[in-house]
Amino acid sequence: MTFYNYDFNGAAALGDCSHCFHPAATDSGARTYTVSDLKFVNSPKRIKYQFPFKGIYHDLDGTLTGLGPNTYATFWYKHLEQPECQNSPSIHDGVLCTVPIRRVAFHGAVPANLFSGMPMYIAPWDDMLTQPMNAQSRDLYLNDKTKFGYVLQSKKNPSKCWAIPVVTGHKYRMHWSNTGLDFEKMKV
Repeated sequence: MTFYNYDFNGAAALGDCSHCFHPAATDSGARTYTVSDLKFVNSPKRIKYQFPFKGIYHDLDGTLTGLGPNTYATFWYKHLEQPECQNSPSIHDGVLCTVPIRRVAFHGAVPANLFSGMPMYIAPWDDMLTQPMNAQSRDLYLNDKTKFGYVLQSKKNPSKCWAIPVVTGHKYRMHWSNTGLDFEKMKV
């Protein structure tokens, strides 16, 4: 498929959602779209993300990302700053990765009333990052809000969950509220 002349008013050849802002929308996002054999002529912006800003593109042949076959694109979140990923503002407002990006959804929190509408905070937590930390540096890291991204809970039932794109092969630290609200039960 060839996209011609998407070079006006911030237009993009692809969009990750259609009418997700509509009150009847129930999708929590982070769905994967598989693409291949794309061409862009006079179309500098390839992807435009819309609410909920979580679409994942799996590029089978590299014609979307320019990074080769089996590469991925998604909207930028702080926790996606990984060695296998790069920011790509000229192509889209997100990251391009050479390893898989997957959707992970958390739902069914108990007690539900404590989690209703609460954002989930997420940060990289790989061993190479955390093992050298002593107790003081660990506390500093955990209290540094710039290290964490956040994901809003979807508002519609039955999904009412936190769906997020994650780069595979990495560990993440997640918590709810600034106090690290704990749960008794949660489905992943």
